[in-house]
Amino acid sequence: MITREEMFSKEELIIAKKLYELLIKENFGEVNIEVAFREGKAVRVESESIVLQFYFYEKSRECEAQIHITSMLLKNGMSRKGIGKKIISTIFDTCNELGMALLIVGIINDGWIDSLIRNGAREVNLEGSERDVYIDPNSWKI
Repeated sequence: MITREEMFSKEELIIAKKLYELLIKENFGEVNIEVAFREGKAVRVESESIVLQFYFYEKSRECEAQIHITSMLLKNGMSRKGIGKKIISTIFDTCNELGMALLIVGIINDGWIDSLIRNGAREVNLEGSERDVYIDPNSWKI
């Protein structure tokens, strides 16, 4: 039998715990966290007010360990209140502490990309993706 500690790295558990605490604090209701193993380790966080999906990628010869946020949907009046940026900042701060990079990939909302760039994100082009941003530790601000 595989234990939770064997399924998840220490870093993944730290990020999941901090994200869960933020969502409870912001009154997102009952939060369900699911994990799937695809090309990376996919984590899907869902409640009545949010759907958030991201992937963990381990360090390789080509790049540092990374998290790619692939989907974030705020529902039930939770959008346009700065909560999305708080979620990103929570994940970013933890990634920064752990020496991981944070990217948001496949963004289709131009207004959200512009907002992220105004807050210090840098637009990058990953192969096979729409528009992507890198949350740059030297310029990200909330």
